Amino acid sequence: TRWLLTRSKRRWSQLIQITANLIVMVLIGWWHGAALPFLAWGAWHAALLSLERLSGWKPSGRLKTGLSAVLTFHLVGFGWVLFRSSSFFAAARFFGGMFNFENIQWLPGLLLPLLLALGAAFMIDLLESKRVRIPRPMMPVVVIAILVLLTGLGVLEVVRGVDARPFIYGRF
Repeated sequence: TRWLLTRSKRRWSQLIQITANLIVMVLIGWWHGAALPFLAWGAWHAALLSLERLSGWKPSGRLKTGLSAVLTFHLVGFGWVLFRSSSFFAAARFFGGMFNFENIQWLPGLLLPLLLALGAAFMIDLLESKRVRIPRPMMPVVVIAILVLLTGLGVLEVVRGVDARPFIYGRF
């Protein structure tokens, strides 16, 4: 990419970068396996990289940065479904299951710990942003107390016997 950019004197910089992303990522997908889902996985990542480059999006502020991280995580995760699937049909079935909300009976059992975890994360963020004045030596104590609370809630959920969803990549 750099060689092409210097040769063209940056005339077609976006086109060169997008083309290079596509070629490299599709080749990486091909290297993982010469099957169409791997090539699609590479093309998906090339599309994400190219969209990021074209948009010029540079998040500012904690909220935008956090939301950008969550969005990026999920978009990359969708690509991993293609990587893991044996065919496009299997990927489509998996995507259908991901967005099927008929079997959501586990949510009420996890709603309270989820809200407590979000509240704890908000408190840690609030403490870190220095909007709340806590003496510097007390900061690690507060953070550890919140983490112990979250760990305790997690242990209680396991002891209570809530049905946990299996890890998606557990069979790698």
